[in-house]
Amino acid sequence: MNSTLLLNIPARRAMGHLFCASVLLFLGSCAPSRPAVPEAAARHVVVIVIDTLRADHLPTYGYERDTAPFLADLATAGTVFTHAVTTSSFTAEAISSLFTGQYPSETPWGGGWYARPAPDGATLATRFQEAGYETALFSNSPVLDSAEFYRGFDTTYCFSEFGVSGQGPRLVERAVAWLGEHKDKPTFTYLHFLDPHSPFTPPAAYYDKFGTARPSQELGLYEDVRENVTALRAEGFAPGDPRFDNLVQRYDGEIAFIDDTIRSFFAALKELGIADDTLAVVTADHGEEFLDHGFVEH
Repeated sequence: MNSTLLLNIPARRAMGHLFCASVLLFLGSCAPSRPAVPEAAARHVVVIVIDTLRADHLPTYGYERDTAPFLADLATAGTVFTHAVTTSSFTAEAISSLFTGQYPSETPWGGGWYARPAPDGATLATRFQEAGYETALFSNSPVLDSAEFYRGFDTTYCFSEFGVSGQGPRLVERAVAWLGEHKDKPTFTYLHFLDPHSPFTPPAAYYDKFGTARPSQELGLYEDVRENVTALRAEGFAPGDPRFDNLVQRYDGEIAFIDDTIRSFFAALKELGIADDTLAVVTADHGEEFLDHGFVEH
């Protein structure tokens, strides 16, 4: 791996993380043709976004649980950013900014649930096309399933529904197959993993990875906590309450699961023989709140 960037925020607990400053370097007009990629450039570029990932739940940033040993190893071989701030705590807005270098309010939709990159102008993908790269997007976040997010990508594969965890390996399988077909060409690959986004239902081995005592009442983030957070806090729902600690344990389990999933992706790059000529960027769209500001979710 000729360079690896791990971008997150260790300082503010509920914030997300984004490499907007880097994206600004790609802005400009779209060219209709694809020239040869300069010899000095990385032949393969991979951007990995881990949805809803808190920086302070990674060992790289001092978390006491070993939630992401592979990402920690990756970080030691690359560059770790300690202050890279997202534009939003919502995926559509954050990824619109990541793709364009613009604030969500600067798009025609003005942000919100329907935030999208503008239908014209440069994006990260169109700039890579202009530079001579084959481009592909692989996502299991339904938020990104729109023509505006797909613009500039030669290949797109988006699946999933909210409330379904554990689909990362399926995403890796598709991405690796595409890279295998295009490994002799310059490629830009965007992967967006929905986990550790709620509902926090990791596979059993990861559920119990950071504690084996399950509470008598397991709370669902949407159906139990979100609608009743004030009453729950009055009952003592906070760190130290088994129900709260279990929620965080399940979140951390999903981080561990996606860490192993990403490990398998990088192992596949080695098998394809392209790992040493790949520039990898790992980041997140935003974080997750566990009563940091008195509430839950993003």
